[in-house]
Amino acid sequence: MQNEKIPIYKSTIFRGISLNYIHLVVTGLSLLVLTPIMLEYLGKPGYGLWSAFIGVIGYFGLLNFGFQTATAKYTAEYTVLKKFEELSTVVSTILVLFIFISLAISIFSTGFSSYAVTLLNAPADLVSQGRIAFILLGVAVAVRISGSVFGNVIYGHERVDLLKGFGIIQIVSNFILTVLFLMIGLGLIGVGLAFLISLIVLTILYLIHVNRANYKERLNPRLYNYKILKQIAPYSLRSFILNLTSRILYQTDNIVIAIFRGPGSVSSYAVAYNLMFNMTYLASVLSETIFPRFSSLYALGEKQTLRDIFVATTKLSSGIGSIIALFLLLEGTSFLNLWVGESNTVDKITLIMFALMSIIHTAFTPAGLMLQGIGENKGFTISETTNAIINVILSIILVIKYGVWGVAAATLISHILTSSWVVPLLASKHINQPIGKYFIQGILKPTLLILPTLATRQILDIILPVQNIPMEIGITFCTIILVYIPLFYIFALTKEERIKYKEYILAVITK
Repeated sequence: MQNEKIPIYKSTIFRGISLNYIHLVVTGLSLLVLTPIMLEYLGKPGYGLWSAFIGVIGYFGLLNFGFQTATAKYTAEYTVLKKFEELSTVVSTILVLFIFISLAISIFSTGFSSYAVTLLNAPADLVSQGRIAFILLGVAVAVRISGSVFGNVIYGHERVDLLKGFGIIQIVSNFILTVLFLMIGLGLIGVGLAFLISLIVLTILYLIHVNRANYKERLNPRLYNYKILKQIAPYSLRSFILNLTSRILYQTDNIVIAIFRGPGSVSSYAVAYNLMFNMTYLASVLSETIFPRFSSLYALGEKQTLRDIFVATTKLSSGIGSIIALFLLLEGTSFLNLWVGESNTVDKITLIMFALMSIIHTAFTPAGLMLQGIGENKGFTISETTNAIINVILSIILVIKYGVWGVAAATLISHILTSSWVVPLLASKHINQPIGKYFIQGILKPTLLILPTLATRQILDIILPVQNIPMEIGITFCTIILVYIPLFYIFALTKEERIKYKEYILAVITK
């Protein structure tokens, strides 16, 4: 499987990474265009309330209890081991479970909607439409959970190209419908309705493909077996806790700010945070695409290949995280001012926190996903749970004392104390990867290259001072391309990696 004797451009991983990046570009463009439109039509309070809603409703998505991740893992593992009957029982049982969970979420979100607008300090003129928007979001999450079974079966078969292709259609649908509904005056209700319809479209696409694909497993509710849930429950429960802690770490900031500072204070933070978080997907794409391969290689006992892929993925992720940090440090404020205006731009301290977080997040993401892929996620779960608890406590303390940037500082500090070092250590231990080589090759070298790039940009600023913001941003991009990337190529990559990446680049250009 991992030694496919086919051209690179025809391999499932190459296609998956390519479509994943196209998906990321479409997501980024949608964010860039849609954010100022939503700010204009909804206003700062409305946009802030919507961002807080997303933070709250995201917790409903956790009610898949980790079985969503289990679907992808066991699909990849049982397929290479040719255990198709067992796989059919697993995915069919999870499907039945998710249908009941989806019904419960839809009912609960309807009843909880009134409390949600009160909890998040919704302005009086937004209470009514806020309730309806919250209900629509709840139903959308229910649709996503049920549809995720089919999506994760596709994912487990390493058809990330299809998964992301369908995702692009969902993003475009959501974008078009959101703009249309805002223009006709539906406000928050229109934004929620657009999101719901786009997820229904996505689920239909999943269903069509799974029904037409020649997969060996069968999804049939009659194959439901509650004993299967007991067998996969330990792994799924740990995945659930990881999803919960991830939600706390990355999606709770807006809720904390809304509660202690009001929805109006959320918007500028949410805009900058969404920018940073979406940029980190440039790195996450790699680990996400290779996740099923982690599972299959471990199941087949091919640890050397697994180690090689793990270090290479970490190295590329750290390099991308370093580029993101450079951009935020050098041009974050200028870009946000140009994009959404000074009134919607966070302070410089918050951007520095985001820059540091981008490095940490991208560097340890491959380790976390690898642990998930091989089923060794117990220590990872403990680390992330500790991380989340520290984060929440610090966020509440620091937001009261220091305001918005205190919330960003809390997330950064909690990561430094826990996951940023624990998770890589655990990953290296489980696959017998020398920790020194991993840290030096995978993280240290790519990150240290930030320093000469920053120094070069500062020298250019002295030699060629520019007052025009677009030109200044352009010079920074050129500096990153002409300084950081060549340095990364020379000092971070091995000779073998240079040859391999040349093949990938040529495949992109010629095919």
